[in-house]
Amino acid sequence: MNNKSFLAITTALALSAFGGCTWINSGSISESNKASAGTPIYATVTGDYGLFHITSPKNLTQKANEALLSQCQSGTMTDVQTQLNVRDFFLLVQVYKMEASAVCK
Repeated sequence: MNNKSFLAITTALALSAFGGCTWINSGSISESNKASAGTPIYATVTGDYGLFHITSPKNLTQKANEALLSQCQSGTMTDVQTQLNVRDFFLLVQVYKMEASAVCK
């Protein structure tokens, strides 16, 4: 095997191993009664990071709930749902995003 072949194979393996190493993990609870009276409201909290799956951002749910409450003048919400999305970059950095929805009464 000559140097050019070795370099081409090594490059192809590296690109296949590291090119596009992005995983999106998410979970949600989908029990909701959106037919109830009220105004649907939505909020997204983004930009929080974690490292090596060891650290994670704190208070994401609290921030999402505060964002929902800022849209609801009465302060009464029902059918609150949250969804946490984790996007993983090369197993080093995780980007967390919390999406929330509710019905403002």
